[in-house]
Amino acid sequence: SSLPELQVIQNAWDALEQARMMLDYTRLLAPFDGTVTQVNMQIGEQINAYQPVLTLVAQEPLTVRFLMDESDLQNLTIGDALYLTLTAYPNLQLAGVVTQIAPTVDANTAQVVVWGQILPDDQIVNILPGMNVDVEVVLAEAQETLLLPQQAIRTRADGTFYVNRILADGSVQETSVTLGLSDFANIEILSGLQEGDVVSTAAEE
Repeated sequence: SSLPELQVIQNAWDALEQARMMLDYTRLLAPFDGTVTQVNMQIGEQINAYQPVLTLVAQEPLTVRFLMDESDLQNLTIGDALYLTLTAYPNLQLAGVVTQIAPTVDANTAQVVVWGQILPDDQIVNILPGMNVDVEVVLAEAQETLLLPQQAIRTRADGTFYVNRILADGSVQETSVTLGLSDFANIEILSGLQEGDVVSTAAEE
């Protein structure tokens, strides 16, 4: 009878498929091209699910990971422009865009992880994985506007703002101002001053 022979062939085929499946379990397929920088396991060592086996660094595009305070999230969106300064290249500023925002905030630090991508045209230096960077994210922009140093702005008890404007005769006049955008150094003046006005940045006694 041919049935035993067919059964033998079927069993052999099943064994081959099982062997192929087991072989697939031994392969790690990365979703991107890159360079292996660290191997955490040895041959024959047993691992658990989700346990990192190796570190693979993508060749491109270059990405940056940084932290932002949760208070800034309301203005942060994918595609926002950012600028980076690497500790290794302090005189060089690179441009990029925000590509991903973590879905959770660290309850201990009130910070969220953000990822950005460095623009291809700015990949002009040898950037290595793990380098430290300072990141500035552009949340809003204003063109052709008046700027003052932060230290020139005074706050009244009612929450309004003013500056000490120096008049032509040398006297000082308290002048109310409306503020706009700001960064760590300067603040936009929407009203209350004109170009050419002189204000004091000295600390009040």
